[in-house]
Amino acid sequence: MQRTRYKFENSFGASVIYGPGSFGLELAVIRYNKDGSWDIDYSTDITDDVVGRLTPDELDNLLGRIQALDGGDNE
Repeated sequence: MQRTRYKFENSFGASVIYGPGSFGLELAVIRYNKDGSWDIDYSTDITDDVVGRLTPDELDNLLGRIQALDGGDNE
């Protein structure tokens, strides 16, 4: 299984997996804590769950939307 984690300056990021046991190319929105740990964030307007069966273009679009989120007091 391939796993990639993204971290943006707004304290959001994404965990992306692809391989056996996943729903194709799959993304979860994550939120980094000030100590560097992270949790899946189900409260964004992007999704309230993990998004699966993505095309590479859909993945790029979602990553751009995550990067544009307001990080609030976590930034």
